[in-house]
Amino acid sequence: YVLVWEDLFEGDGLDLDKWNIEQWPSGAFNEEEQAYTDEIDNIYLEDGNLHIRALRETYDPDENGVADALYTSGRISTKHKADWQYAKVEVKAQLPLGAGTWPAIWMLPTENIYGDWPESGEIDIMEYVGHNPGRVHSSVHNATYHKDLPPQQTSSFYIGDVDSWHVYSMVWRRDKITFYVDNEEIMVYDNLETGFELWPFDQKFHLMLNLAIGGTWGGTVAPEIFPVELIIDYVKVYQNSCN
Repeated sequence: YVLVWEDLFEGDGLDLDKWNIEQWPSGAFNEEEQAYTDEIDNIYLEDGNLHIRALRETYDPDENGVADALYTSGRISTKHKADWQYAKVEVKAQLPLGAGTWPAIWMLPTENIYGDWPESGEIDIMEYVGHNPGRVHSSVHNATYHKDLPPQQTSSFYIGDVDSWHVYSMVWRRDKITFYVDNEEIMVYDNLETGFELWPFDQKFHLMLNLAIGGTWGGTVAPEIFPVELIIDYVKVYQNSCN
């Protein structure tokens, strides 16, 4: 594998040639309680790391006296700035603790050639929900299975110290997608060559990083935990001509 893209987060601010800062209201996804903002309090660089920070605050951007959300956080993507078909993705991260946190390192298709979600798929390199301490999850979604996932499409791994540095990675090839934590294999999803309904992963995908609060999987939020942070040391993408 050859390194084709990376961000070491060494500048003064997020590199907007590489990343989009997405802004969404609360409830836009999965009944999540946070608003995603472009505020520096929610997304910033410090000491060579990216911090995606969730805050408990009254968020009223239009200043009409009505709170749009009681939590804020950050969500960034590489959509239309960097995407890949078949790659190894490696992310070194520290995860937040506390009930209601839901950080994710994941990928979505850029062009949705088979249709909107879930038909064109989703690759979840790492998801973590704070109400299930220490257990990180890797999954794929497709048109056939996208909510109640079968065992071949989702797996979890216990880490005693998720708030310490760990490397979450994925190797995506033509015949399978393999997920790892600290180079330990977590799950393999095979291409059965039966069509896009099970394998929409023959198109370009872009990277997503976010910290959700609450929602359908994040669950009940513990208000006393804030602020909480997803901290990223680096993101590296490699490709191999023999996929």
